[in-house]
Amino acid sequence: MNPRKHAGRAVVIGGSLGGLFAARVLSERFDSVVLLERDDLENTVDGRRGVPQGRHAHALLRAGLERIEGWFPGISQELIDGGAEVVDPGVDFHWHQGGGLKAHYATGVAAPVCSRPFLEEAVRARVEKIENVELRTGVHAENLTATPDKSRVTGVVLDDGTIVDAALVLDCTGRSGRSIPWIEELGYAAPKVVEVGIDMRYTTRVYERTADPARDFKLAIVISQDRLAACFPMESNRWMITLCGYHGDHAESDDDAYLAYARSLPSHAIADVIASSKPISDYRTHRLPSNQRRLVEKMKSAPGGWALLGDAVASFNPVYGQGMSSAALQAEALGKSLDGYDHVDADMTFRIHKAAGKAVTNPWMLSTGGDFAHPKTTGKRPPGTKLINRYMARAVVADQTDTVVARQFDEVGNLMAPPTSMMAPKIAWRVLRNGRRKSA
Repeated sequence: MNPRKHAGRAVVIGGSLGGLFAARVLSERFDSVVLLERDDLENTVDGRRGVPQGRHAHALLRAGLERIEGWFPGISQELIDGGAEVVDPGVDFHWHQGGGLKAHYATGVAAPVCSRPFLEEAVRARVEKIENVELRTGVHAENLTATPDKSRVTGVVLDDGTIVDAALVLDCTGRSGRSIPWIEELGYAAPKVVEVGIDMRYTTRVYERTADPARDFKLAIVISQDRLAACFPMESNRWMITLCGYHGDHAESDDDAYLAYARSLPSHAIADVIASSKPISDYRTHRLPSNQRRLVEKMKSAPGGWALLGDAVASFNPVYGQGMSSAALQAEALGKSLDGYDHVDADMTFRIHKAAGKAVTNPWMLSTGGDFAHPKTTGKRPPGTKLINRYMARAVVADQTDTVVARQFDEVGNLMAPPTSMMAPKIAWRVLRNGRRKSA
């Protein structure tokens, strides 16, 4: 289906990756696009205030990479040429979970791995080259304008009183969903919020990455019941190491305590990197109290010409690496919604939200399902959660020796297949056969 042109201007509030993806999609469907970002973006190589989680390890899953490459052809090679590490996710990992290492197999996929700011800058540079897209930085959106009967949003009010007229306003401001109080002022109820409490805290430090000592991995992840460590290669020959803990557990910003935390994990691969590498940054910490999902698809009424997208719809436990790819999937769903309907009205808002809700369903199932394996996790557990988690624990063991299970696990983890595909008969019998722990 060719993109359907809609008259007028689209305004995107929030210039992070979700907003950038949305702007790219909207550029083919509206006469013009204005992207409003409150941060000053002149120097963001080390992250920025509006994306505090950007200073920690990020993964771009294959579902996200494929869509980004489709919107910005050649960007993967551009990232690699700029210093991103090339990683085959089936070969170059040291992935330790469930008492052993994940089986290696060649995927044939060469994926760039880099820091979140490095990726965001590359995407932003591509978006800024789009002729009908205008990026305004250092500006604050303060409210919305609407028709006299309040049935339709007509623009955005900036902090200096300027009004930016719009046929469609997208709120990509992240977890806070800054425009929600504004639609409440128009008489609409906020979408219901579902939370799964995890109190995840993570501490990150950047280290020099050298060829000596030699290592048999390019990227490492070590997972225990309540703790996780990630060691990702960054551009400019650096390691980014993030240590995470559930329910208030966290690594202290102290050299000895940080190393001890890493050594408490069942594999010492990442602790060895910490011990043998020179630190080149301060410690950085962040906290995420819960997975959060706004049930936008269940809103009984909403103004036309307005919608939420990205983390404003759903924000996930960062250990699953789904945030950026979920935003890409929602942006793709946005485009399909706009292509399938003529009028940017309340029905269009419903269509966008329904598509966004569908796009986040699988990431939400993966994230919250895994988090409910922790007894302290709070929130409503879906029926059968305990049984599914027992099965998935066996699947983790099976993927240490069975490359078919390992491959399917990766398809699910990369949002290329639904979580239910792990229950397919050809996978299930392998899990049941190969998922028993070997006795010592």
